[in-house]
Amino acid sequence: VELFERWIGTCRFVYNVAKEAKESAYKTARKSVSKYELMKQLTDAKKEVVFLNNTHSQVLQNVIDRLDISYQNFFKKRAKYPRWAKKDKYKSFTFKQGVKLHKNTFRFSFPKIGKVRFFKDRINESMTIQTATIIKAIDGWYVCITGNVNKQLLPKTKNKIGIDLGINNFIVTSD
Repeated sequence: VELFERWIGTCRFVYNVAKEAKESAYKTARKSVSKYELMKQLTDAKKEVVFLNNTHSQVLQNVIDRLDISYQNFFKKRAKYPRWAKKDKYKSFTFKQGVKLHKNTFRFSFPKIGKVRFFKDRINESMTIQTATIIKAIDGWYVCITGNVNKQLLPKTKNKIGIDLGINNFIVTSD
């Protein structure tokens, strides 16, 4: 839990520094800084700001992606101007890849964190994990997983059936 808190703090720091870099570049040179330039600056900043190395690089890159999306939404008039990341508002971080589910053990493996136990609510163990977001809530920590489910298709037949979904009877079939 302490590690998660530190990572959220680091993400908030990176968000605010990246926002400051974008704003100062625009004020001084009327130049827009792309997310790729910010990511390159992030790599250089890791040499000077040592604690950035404790957080996984993809998590920090995702922070810059978040900032970029918030600016895009602002310019497309879908949102207000991006605000500073405050301690009571910034409550999650995302892994873009590298998260593994250990089947039948109720554990995830996160890069640079290791194995973390979880309470199994709903998860399909045949799912290929794409992203994992760790979220801090009032009542604890949550993991939000996105991925692809490997579906097994049934064999094709020539049989046909009609299905009626109803109120009195949930389902009625033609056979």
